Amino acid sequence: MTHTFTTISDVGQDHQLVLNLPADMPVGPVRVTVTRESESATKIRTFGDLIDSGVVGMHADRADLPTTDEEFRQWRHEAWAGKDE
Repeated sequence: MTHTFTTISDVGQDHQLVLNLPADMPVGPVRVTVTRESESATKIRTFGDLIDSGVVGMHADRADLPTTDEEFRQWRHEAWAGKDE
């Protein structure tokens, strides 16, 4: 059985991290993964947030993507059939 515990904490100037685990966490070896989120990362909650995030239009300069409905249908058909070009 896998037990998962997620929390948010701070790494101090001494580069130490102290975790207080819940009492029902079994004793024994564990795997610890530390993920540092960008301070500038913001959650996208509205359509306006999505537009402001830079995600919209990020592929505008790519020449390898389909540009017409027919090209897109062919591209999708090949992708679903497992034909990577």
